[in-house]
Amino acid sequence: MRSEDSKIDDKMKALRQKYLEQLEGRIKEIKLFMESCRGGELDPNLKRTTSETAHKLCGSGATYGFGAISVAARELEESLAGESALSLDELAGKARLLLDACTNARGGMSLRKQSHPALEKEAPRKNLGLPVILCVDDDENIRQLLPLLFQSDAEILLANDGQEALSLIETYAPDMVVLDSNMPNLDGLRLLEILNEKGLKKKMAIIMLTSSKKNAEVVQAFKSGVVDYVVKPFVPAVFHSRVLGLLARSKQKILIADDDVAIRDLLGNKFQSLGYNVFLAEDGESAFALARDNIPNLIILDRMMPGGDGLSVFRNLRDDPKTREIPVLFLTAKRRESDIVEALNQGAQDYVIKPFNIDEVVARCTRFMNVKISGRK
Repeated sequence: MRSEDSKIDDKMKALRQKYLEQLEGRIKEIKLFMESCRGGELDPNLKRTTSETAHKLCGSGATYGFGAISVAARELEESLAGESALSLDELAGKARLLLDACTNARGGMSLRKQSHPALEKEAPRKNLGLPVILCVDDDENIRQLLPLLFQSDAEILLANDGQEALSLIETYAPDMVVLDSNMPNLDGLRLLEILNEKGLKKKMAIIMLTSSKKNAEVVQAFKSGVVDYVVKPFVPAVFHSRVLGLLARSKQKILIADDDVAIRDLLGNKFQSLGYNVFLAEDGESAFALARDNIPNLIILDRMMPGGDGLSVFRNLRDDPKTREIPVLFLTAKRRESDIVEALNQGAQDYVIKPFNIDEVVARCTRFMNVKISGRK
C-alpha cells in the first residue's frame, strides 16, 4: 500500500503539470495585450483583465516553483496599477518579460492537455473530528493546491469569492479561513468587515493569503482581526506549518485576570494576534467563574484584585476538581521575595513581576500549555 507522502508527491507533480498546461491560456492573453499596446491604443477591458492575470500569476508562479513568473508578473501588475507613466511600448516590454517567463517554464511541453489520475477526487471522509478550513481564492491554482497541503490535517471547504465564502461561513462555521483580498463580487477586506458586523468572526482564526503587500491593506487586515498575513507567492511547506501552528493555538484557551484594563487589553490583544482563544476577567469572582466554565489551558492571574485576591482565587482553583490541573502564572506588582515564594509553594507554575516584557510573558506562558500538574492542590 502506497504511503500518504507518495500520494501527495504524485498530486504535487500533477498539479505542477496542470499549472504549466494552464499557462497556454495565460500566454494567449499576454500576447493579445502586447498586440493592443503596439496598435497604439490600449483597450480598458483588456488592461483590466491583463492586470488580473498578472495578479494571479504573481501569486502562483513561485508557489509552483517558477520564481521568474512571479517577478515578471508583479512588475507588470504594478505598471498597470492606476495611471501608469509608462508608454504603451514600455508596457508591452513588461508584458514581454512575463510572456518569456511563462514560455520558458513550459519549455518544449506538448500543448495537448493530459489527464491527471492523481488529482481525481477521493471519497469524502466522515466523522474524523478534524478541524474545518475554508480556503477563499479566485485563483484556481491556489484552490487546487491548498486542499492538497491540508488533506491529512483538516476538512477543506472552497470558495471562489467573498460572497460564496460568506454563505459557507454562515452554514458551516469553519475553524479557520484562509482568505485572499483581491477577488470579484466581494473582496477579502470587505468580507472581514461584514464578519465583524455580524459577529461571525469570534470563533474563527483568519489568515490572509494574498499578493497584496500594501501597508494600508496589511494594517486594515490586522485591525479587522486576522491572526496572520502571508504574501504570495509562498512556500507550500512553510505555509502548511504556519497554518497548523495557528490551528493548534486556536484550540487553546487563555484566561487573563487583572483589574487593570490596560494590562488586560495589552495581553489579550497579544495572545489573540497569535491565534489563541482569550477570556478576560477584571476581578477574582469572575476569574474563577470563567475558569470553571471554560477550563482554559492557562491562567494569567494578578495578585491584587477586587472580588477575591489572586492567591485566594488560586487556592479555589486548586481545590476544585474541574480546575485543579490548569497551569497558573502570576503577573503582579507584588515583588517581595516572600510573596513570590508563597505563590510558588502553593503550586503556581511561574511568577512575573510588573512592569514586564510582553514577549517574555508569551514565551513563559507557551511553556505551560497543556501541562498536567496532578497531585498539587
